Amino acid sequence: MYLAKQIDLWRKATGRPAGFPVHVCYLVHNEFLTKNPGIARDLNDAQRDAVEIWYGKPERAIEIVQDVTKLPKEVVQVAYKETVKMLSGLPDEQVDTLIVQLKINKEFGFLKSDIWENPDRIRREFFYRA
Repeated sequence: MYLAKQIDLWRKATGRPAGFPVHVCYLVHNEFLTKNPGIARDLNDAQRDAVEIWYGKPERAIEIVQDVTKLPKEVVQVAYKETVKMLSGLPDEQVDTLIVQLKINKEFGFLKSDIWENPDRIRREFFYRA
């Protein structure tokens, strides 16, 4: 029994009836990407591989999580069943979702800069597109 699920709270807060709120982002300076041009591709490839294992080989995925976290198998199995859809890459829809979340964080005072109110600038300065 749940008082509320995180996914329901996220959908209510963002006004989005669908989609998935959990994001893993890697923040790096443009200079770093210039010096290490393959890193973004390598990270995306690794995430794609993780998603393929998660959905294609669930027992192996649970094994890996157990090994890393040292949690009992039963706990990891429950967490596995509760996981919302995982994706690899960063489609434009996900970028839009992140921008909404940044704006919400600005509105509630967690972020201070006015940049968080400028979606075009955020896209240009924070989301690398090869």
